[in-house]
Amino acid sequence: MWKDGMNMIRFGLIGTSEISTKMAKALTKCPKTTPWAIYSRSRAKGLEFAKKYGISQVCTTLDELAECSDAIYIASPNSLHCAQSRFFLERGIPVLCEKPLGSNEKEIVSMLESAKRNKAAFAEAYKSKWMPAYRLMRELLPQIGRIRNARFDFCKYSTRYDAHMRGEDVNTFRAEFSNGALLDLGVYCLYPVLELFGEPKSVTGSGILVPGGVDGLGAAILTYDDFMVTLNYSKVSEGARGAEIQGEKGTIFVDAISSPRIVELALLSGKRRVFAPETAEEDMLYECDAFADLMMCGGIQDEERILTAFRILDQLRAQVGIVYPADQ
Repeated sequence: MWKDGMNMIRFGLIGTSEISTKMAKALTKCPKTTPWAIYSRSRAKGLEFAKKYGISQVCTTLDELAECSDAIYIASPNSLHCAQSRFFLERGIPVLCEKPLGSNEKEIVSMLESAKRNKAAFAEAYKSKWMPAYRLMRELLPQIGRIRNARFDFCKYSTRYDAHMRGEDVNTFRAEFSNGALLDLGVYCLYPVLELFGEPKSVTGSGILVPGGVDGLGAAILTYDDFMVTLNYSKVSEGARGAEIQGEKGTIFVDAISSPRIVELALLSGKRRVFAPETAEEDMLYECDAFADLMMCGGIQDEERILTAFRILDQLRAQVGIVYPADQ
């Protein structure tokens, strides 16, 4: 099916930010997809983006985007994810939506119901899961024996934090956009934990709020029957972005949970190996390929994991005191 451009999946993109730029490049590299249309309220901005990445159609309304696209990629502010996803899902158009999928569990349930009702493929853009290093890490897990302790970190200083603290109008730290450290970065820590170990017995979280009503940094402890996992995430400091999984026979280290490329296996026996599996520069192409396959069979990607994640995210926000207008 994927032999020529006429048979490629034509993606419509919402958002002209850095992540949309990366997706446009990945869609071009993936043999099953192509970036076909871009939506922007500003036609001039849309034309500029389209010219850079060889996109054919520029749309200023969602109706226009729906008419010319086979599937939609959404990278708008978090608070818009639910309404925009449902707009297309209700029309039977497959949606690949960036993390976090929505603002809260209630929104997620409505999105999943919409996808099922209209038999539209639906997935969260969780690229790490499909990358070679992540898959290798999963394969190595049995070698470290019984899991006892793990930590997943993502601490990345936001380039917009200084402007926000000066009182400039940026949307990175504003509750009305359903953002903050937990939903913007903490999800990168939480998702692999749930995928590897399932739902924890209990979750305890803490965080520090910044002006605007969202968290600048936070931490969480997920307790299982016989081991614990610590999550650490921040948008107001720079630090570790990797993972460490400790077992009774050894430890696995991963360089970066958002885009893993290097995995190290250190066994208590003294054996130590470093793996760097070949990885495409446009590393989002792996999720593009996976979503194309999902479209062939329909359905929802990782529904149980998504629901579990947002139950936990809502719990953590409640413990820290993070409230979004979308919660009302």
